[in-house]
Amino acid sequence: MSSSTNEDIFKEALKEPLGAPKQLRKILDDLSRDLTDFTRSICANVNLNSNIRVIPTLTRIIEHEVEVFNRRLIGDEAITIVYERIKKRKLIIYAWYDPERKTIFIYLRLSPDEFCLSLAHELIHHCQYTCHSEICKNICEYWLNVDEGREIRITTPYNLRPHEIEAYTKDEEFCKKIKEMKGFNEIINKIKDAEAKVKYILTLMDILNA
Repeated sequence: MSSSTNEDIFKEALKEPLGAPKQLRKILDDLSRDLTDFTRSICANVNLNSNIRVIPTLTRIIEHEVEVFNRRLIGDEAITIVYERIKKRKLIIYAWYDPERKTIFIYLRLSPDEFCLSLAHELIHHCQYTCHSEICKNICEYWLNVDEGREIRITTPYNLRPHEIEAYTKDEEFCKKIKEMKGFNEIINKIKDAEAKVKYILTLMDILNA
């Protein structure tokens, strides 16, 4: 806050039932615009469809937990690169791609490396669902549509899904390219700033409600 008066006004606003939720929504909406702009610039840089939106979430999303439909499917423990990454609990993907809405949901509280890898992974999925052309073969070569993706989620264990195997195979290299692109450090700073604002509001809520 720029002054004690403004901070007092802010604290009073948070006392209203919708005060804090509205402030949190504004923080996420503002960051969503910045994340979307940055992601669209990546898409333009690597010949991907720029019709995409990125939404930060306060809910901790882990892709393989969202995507697992039934842990009792045959082959669920088959060893693939996907299985190995999850088993080692390293390089977890804290995001999820909705192919129907062309939207990436990504967890707010991530390190720069976690953010980069998660974004790269989901952009590979975006490529798989929207490109279907030689122009983007450097990003993805396995193509599918929404109906095929839905069938795969129902019939095939997460670690055997071809589009996941491709994404896990290519996301680290794609992340390296993203880190070198213009705007990466700036978007990391904006994420940190948004996280700090969220923490500030939550701290004030605890104080005001004590």
